[in-house]
Amino acid sequence: MTNLPIVGPVTGQESQHGATWVQIIWEALKILLPFVAGYFAHFLQSRRENSARVRREKDAFGVFVRQKIGAVPTREIMEFYKTTKPEIWDAVQRLRHYLPLASDQSAIDDLWIKYDAIPADKLDDDGMAQWVAGLMAATGDKAFQSPREVLAASLEQFYQFSK
Repeated sequence: MTNLPIVGPVTGQESQHGATWVQIIWEALKILLPFVAGYFAHFLQSRRENSARVRREKDAFGVFVRQKIGAVPTREIMEFYKTTKPEIWDAVQRLRHYLPLASDQSAIDDLWIKYDAIPADKLDDDGMAQWVAGLMAATGDKAFQSPREVLAASLEQFYQFSK
């Protein structure tokens, strides 16, 4: 058994040892409050660190994608697409690991599926694409995208996700 004083009714009457309920509660709070405050501070700090980690990874992903956008050549787009596809897959999976929300993970997965499904004929740059682009520009039609524009626009969607 403990040696806690026996206190009278909640009316604040003192027990035989001179302590009131209020004093006992106050003493218990003085003991428990630092633990509660410490837990709350730890909780806030871990949330802040997690947010910073996700931001750091998104920034790194954004830089990686920007480098790929800058490296898109004017010719041999399909070859560039094929060689960089595994690198982009790795970067997407690395970022996905850090995304805490299922909606963010689903969004990056959807972007990857769209990127992976770019039809080969849209990236074929046998010279016909430049000729068609010139013809479309001359007529004022903006609907046509060159293979370079198709690939850069798809990569740009990854970059926008990283913001």
